[in-house]
Amino acid sequence: MKQITVLLTSVLLLAACVASGAMLTEQGFCNRGLCTSITVEEPMEWGKPVTVNIIVTSDVDLMGAQISLTTFPPAMVQENSGWQPEGSRWLADLTAHQPLPFTKQVLLPSADIYELRANVYHPTKPFVVDIIEIEFTPEKIVINPTPAPYDGTPLLASTVPPEKVTTFEAQLTQEALLTPTRAFISPLATPVPLFVSPLPTPAPVAP
Repeated sequence: MKQITVLLTSVLLLAACVASGAMLTEQGFCNRGLCTSITVEEPMEWGKPVTVNIIVTSDVDLMGAQISLTTFPPAMVQENSGWQPEGSRWLADLTAHQPLPFTKQVLLPSADIYELRANVYHPTKPFVVDIIEIEFTPEKIVINPTPAPYDGTPLLASTVPPEKVTTFEAQLTQEALLTPTRAFISPLATPVPLFVSPLPTPAPVAP
């Protein structure tokens, strides 16, 4: 379930980028000339930081581009001031058609499926993001793991034993048979019978 949730989050985020005009190219995900890509160096080892490489490219000079590395679930990102639990954010000046690389160390704290995002934004350009997933456990480390197929099992299965369900249905049936049925009372007004005179009907007068 965890893997499906992370996958859906990635798909929705990438779908939003594609809907806004972003395309996957050799330079990563690009939108109106602003591109970003994210990769990790292999091999990775359990219990040791992961080396993350981010490359940002622009088709024009950009001053003060906003770049960030975020993770889900939260992981520790190394900065000059130490390990940051909320990811890493910084500004950079981009020169047209000159890729600008960045390297960060990320410490994945426990066994889980992590989503690492390289985000880039500039006021003159749309938001761009590239995503990589890592299944990080002591047994295996997999980049962009394939989610397990959904077997159709409902998430909330009934835990009531079948014999209790049968007993409950029998009780409902017995109560329905023993409960007297009330006479039906129409909500409509009861029609008033026509007035019948007790006097004999007078005979017509001969002309």
